[in-house]
Amino acid sequence: MPARLETDVEILAYLLNVGANISVSLDELQKLEPDEQLRYFLDKQIDLDLTQVRHFLHIFKVNVQAMGDYQPRVYPGKIIFFRAKEKDAYNAKNPERAWIDLTQEGLEVIDVPGNHITMNESPHVQVIAEKLKLYLN
Repeated sequence: MPARLETDVEILAYLLNVGANISVSLDELQKLEPDEQLRYFLDKQIDLDLTQVRHFLHIFKVNVQAMGDYQPRVYPGKIIFFRAKEKDAYNAKNPERAWIDLTQEGLEVIDVPGNHITMNESPHVQVIAEKLKLYLN
């Protein structure tokens, strides 16, 4: 599991550092009042407004809770695991290890450019799409 992010400020620091590649310390953000933290984030991420950021933080927390509560079962087939080439301080260095005991037919690891967030964005997501096409055909 990646680092558990529970507070708004922890999530904002993660999104800025990993998602936007903007270096900001958690301590620096924690010195700000909650609304100032959101404004700081908005200044760096111009595609959202205050209401959208608050909604996004809520959804992020719900997803983190669901991920923490999930109890996986063994999959009877092979697992294809897309691993981000760029590492960060939040996510496991070898996240594929958590899946090894959950597959009956093995685990194939495919490295993808980007980090845990940016691997799912253009242009990196095209690598995932091309690999998936091979397995879906």
